[in-house]
Amino acid sequence: QESAAQLALQMSNTLGTLDRNDVGPRRLEETAGFLLKACVNILHASTASATETRNQSSETNQLHLSKNKQATKTTFNAIGKLNTAVLDRKVPDETPTVFTVGNFNMALQKQRCDINPSSQSKVFRPTGQSQSFFVVSDMKVLLSDTCKTGEAVGIEHFRTPRNPYAFANSSHEVESEMAGLQFRWNGGSLELRNLASPVDIFTRQLSAAPNSSQVTTETGTTAPFWKNAISVHSFNTTSWRSIHIAVTPHQSNVSVRLYLRRGDQPTPNEYDENTTLPLPVDDDLFTLSLGEIGNLTVDRWTWFIPGSDVDEPAEHMYHLGVEHVHDEYHGENFTLNYTIQIYSTQCLYFNEELDEFRSDGCEPGPLSSTVLSHCRCDHLTAFGSGFEFFVAPNSLNIIAAFEGFTRLDDNPVVVITISVVFGLYILAIIWARYKDKQDAKKIGAKILPGDRKGLSHHLYQITVLTGSRSQAATSARVFLKLYGEVGESGPHALEDQDRTMFREGGVDTFILPTSRHLGSLHAVHVWHDNTGPCPSWFLDKIIVRDLDKSKKDTFLCQRWLAVEEGDGSVECTIPAATDKEMANLKYVFGSQTSKAFSDDHLWCSVMGRPAHSPFTRVQRVSCCLSLLLCTMITNIMFFGRVDDFSKPPPVDILGFEVQFPISWGQIMIGVQSCLIIFPANLVIVEIFRHVEPRQKRNAVSSDSSVTEEQGQVKRAKTAWTTQKEESRDGKKTGHKQGYVLPWWCVYIAWFLVFATCFLSALFTVLYGFEYG
Repeated sequence: QESAAQLALQMSNTLGTLDRNDVGPRRLEETAGFLLKACVNILHASTASATETRNQSSETNQLHLSKNKQATKTTFNAIGKLNTAVLDRKVPDETPTVFTVGNFNMALQKQRCDINPSSQSKVFRPTGQSQSFFVVSDMKVLLSDTCKTGEAVGIEHFRTPRNPYAFANSSHEVESEMAGLQFRWNGGSLELRNLASPVDIFTRQLSAAPNSSQVTTETGTTAPFWKNAISVHSFNTTSWRSIHIAVTPHQSNVSVRLYLRRGDQPTPNEYDENTTLPLPVDDDLFTLSLGEIGNLTVDRWTWFIPGSDVDEPAEHMYHLGVEHVHDEYHGENFTLNYTIQIYSTQCLYFNEELDEFRSDGCEPGPLSSTVLSHCRCDHLTAFGSGFEFFVAPNSLNIIAAFEGFTRLDDNPVVVITISVVFGLYILAIIWARYKDKQDAKKIGAKILPGDRKGLSHHLYQITVLTGSRSQAATSARVFLKLYGEVGESGPHALEDQDRTMFREGGVDTFILPTSRHLGSLHAVHVWHDNTGPCPSWFLDKIIVRDLDKSKKDTFLCQRWLAVEEGDGSVECTIPAATDKEMANLKYVFGSQTSKAFSDDHLWCSVMGRPAHSPFTRVQRVSCCLSLLLCTMITNIMFFGRVDDFSKPPPVDILGFEVQFPISWGQIMIGVQSCLIIFPANLVIVEIFRHVEPRQKRNAVSSDSSVTEEQGQVKRAKTAWTTQKEESRDGKKTGHKQGYVLPWWCVYIAWFLVFATCFLSALFTVLYGFEYG
């Protein structure tokens, strides 16, 4: 059924895309008729299956009913699509197009919005013989707020003796035919709620309904005058069911007086309600206009008690007393034979948001009989989909879905998909771990020999940033010289025998001891010896920090030092950048973009992660897996729910009609998906980014004698721990940026990764088993 319903929906969508020149209205209606026949057969099969399921006792009932529900909703969505295609070709006020499939009838018509006030009352009946119909007493008011003058509105109405919503828990309460009326405008359904004039709905009672309310028919005789007694009849009813009492005297020109009492027999002096039949002619009797057909007026011999008056929550026994009016015969002693019929009605509509039959907004009307039920509703939402602040995901019977693990051969696709995802994750973790080890070798600062002109009392931290472009790395030896206001230092060879230097996008740090303070730095001279297999080098910038005074200077290069690139020079003198140069749009944009892709972007940073970042590649790959699986579960949770919503009507903007491509339901699905995906994953990423590395215990030498070189190294290490490496935009990075979390928080992050991945994968598989 589900597969057939999906196929019907696809074909209905295709029907709406056919070119007008290729397919005329008549041929389109013929095609729609064939599609409708298929849809009706699916509805009948779903109804039969749901009814049979409800009559059985099984643990898998909910799973079957859930599939029936999905098939029914998809089928009604397909019917709505083909109705839209047919209505799009119809001309306003044209003869309705009637489809008949067995005992299922549906009519489609188009009507202008500018309605003549003299013909406001309108009767909608699928066929001329249909006993189920709708009466709209004021079409002008009904359409005034939703339909513009000069335009047309599509109208679809149907009836069927079979309840297509048999999967609902409250479906057993339906005892009449099912009827539906919906107005369509600009491809979507009009939401008609809180109507000033209620819509009158008449549906034929089904005597063969399994729980049909029995019509109590009894005969009785009133007591003679001298007995001072009344005849009593008893019956049961429940809350919100209206009571109808029809009396037929066997003698003409005799009035009867009725007394109603709940829980005890009435008397002429003790009762809850009473009335006299027939109702007076001059009384304000309820009359319903049927337009050109005529009027419907309540039966004067029927006592109508609204359902709002029967507001007790439980079933009660009611007692009805009957007597003829003695005053009319001046005490003449006689008895009256009569026949009395007692029946009740309840008005229900199907609420698609709650998937159950409800009665709010509808109340039984006084024109009900033993054949027809009369309801008055202030909305037309039985088969419409409207504004929903919360879009419920697809239902999942967890217990029944777990049984899918015992039948993997029937549906292995989703399990294979999840297995492949985890297999790729394991391979990515192996690669990421290898790269993390390689990055660990790049971390640290090389202490340069210094100028050797005495004790090194001052320390400078030199950070060299190589560009990220292709082949920016160099194999040559690099040299640097600092120029300050009171002196210069160098040349110094920037090299480290323990690690590879000046790679693409690399950040290399050195500690330079000097015998004196150089003052404010105003330039650096940098060059290389053009040796090795790839000597060409693209230098981004150099950052020099005075570790004693915590002053930082930036030297922007952003050029090639190569014989075959740029100006052919392998050396350059770079002046210190001014505040204006640092705020230049080109520099800021390039710097921030590079940082965003290499560190901030979760997926791209797996490849370009900076070596000094505490957020490792293994952690980033795990976060990507969590995000992917969370996205998968939200997609499968709301699978097919988008089709339940129509596009909103066009909006008039400066005289142009603008059709928004998405509906409110689609927006809410997107918002709800974000609320499911991002909070947990954002917490995981933030913990990994800001957790403090666990400190290792270092052995402390007991030797109290410290040489000058050892003291210099100790000072450099102390300065290094207080001044962390610079990022590509010159700001502090690592755990000193923003807030810092204790090292043990990393275990919380890993637990969240495991929980989100496991639960997302599990429920994705369960939904896959549920869908079949």
